[in-house]
Amino acid sequence: MDNQEKIEGTLLTITAEIISNLNEGYIIKLYNDETDEATTVNNVDEYADYIISSVNDSKCADFKAVWVPSPNAKRADIDQIGIKLGEIQQRFDVEIGKE
Repeated sequence: MDNQEKIEGTLLTITAEIISNLNEGYIIKLYNDETDEATTVNNVDEYADYIISSVNDSKCADFKAVWVPSPNAKRADIDQIGIKLGEIQQRFDVEIGKE
């Protein structure tokens, strides 16, 4: 899809919530407001892949990712996700020449 097909003035929002499993680990629940799709991913890499593909497939002109409060998340899972997101952001910054 080229940029001319995008609808001006619209905003794609991907909402994410962390759900810690009773055992070790977590899932991230995602909601795409453009497609009305709800899905889950098992790690931050899958989250990043979902974001990239959603943005690439979107007809919206703008995008934002929103993390909602996650009362069912363990602190360790939140910390682990934060570290991994920081690493992904650094990699993206290098790839697009910000660093």
